[in-house]
Amino acid sequence: MKVTLLQLLARFGLGKNESSIYALLHEHGEHSAGELAKLAKIPRSKVYFYLDSLVAKGLVLRIPKKPMKFRTSGIAVIKSAVSRENKSLEQISDKPSEYFPIYLTIGQQNVMRQFSIENSRAKKSVVSIVRGLKRFPIGINAARRAVKRGVKLRILALDRPDVRKIVPLWKKAGVEVRLYHATEPQGLRLTVFDDSLVRLTLGKPEIPESENYTTVWIKSKAVAAMCKEYFEEKWKSTTANLPANR
Repeated sequence: MKVTLLQLLARFGLGKNESSIYALLHEHGEHSAGELAKLAKIPRSKVYFYLDSLVAKGLVLRIPKKPMKFRTSGIAVIKSAVSRENKSLEQISDKPSEYFPIYLTIGQQNVMRQFSIENSRAKKSVVSIVRGLKRFPIGINAARRAVKRGVKLRILALDRPDVRKIVPLWKKAGVEVRLYHATEPQGLRLTVFDDSLVRLTLGKPEIPESENYTTVWIKSKAVAAMCKEYFEEKWKSTTANLPANR
């Protein structure tokens, strides 16, 4: 039996109003809170509350326009969280909405979720510079599936004892990993997806709390080319000084 979007959102744990707002964004693309209030017939003050909740769950992204706009982060995160086995979920389309070429996510968990979504969309290559690696099953599984599709994934991570413990998990998924030393700039976190989408995250030491980490996503081949060149220089100068797969 075909599963509707609202049924899927209910399984994810969203209430009626949250589901209505998400469904509007999924169907019609980016909107402001005022526009959503009119479409959903919900007071604007409550729409902001529901949008904040959806953003915190990693389901909706803020787009820095005037007024502020919002769009979904993609249905893939909901599908994977609800069930990987239910084939009827595939009947719901995952077409990305048209969106502004720059948008934001707030919080470390949200950027990790969005990172996994973009990995699932990648077709050729993904390169990243990070401070740490996490034991993040959704992210590791998304990386494994990308590698199986023929996507080349490379990560440069800060050389720390806790990172070295996690490296084998990512290598086992097919990701190439190298470590850079703590004497080099530590605050930079970037990813380039398919030479077209860039992720730039500002976190420690500038932003001490992980829930306040701020990530800018830029859809630009020019910016991607600059970031990719920077990554390649760092990659070539870094040795693959890593433990073997476990």
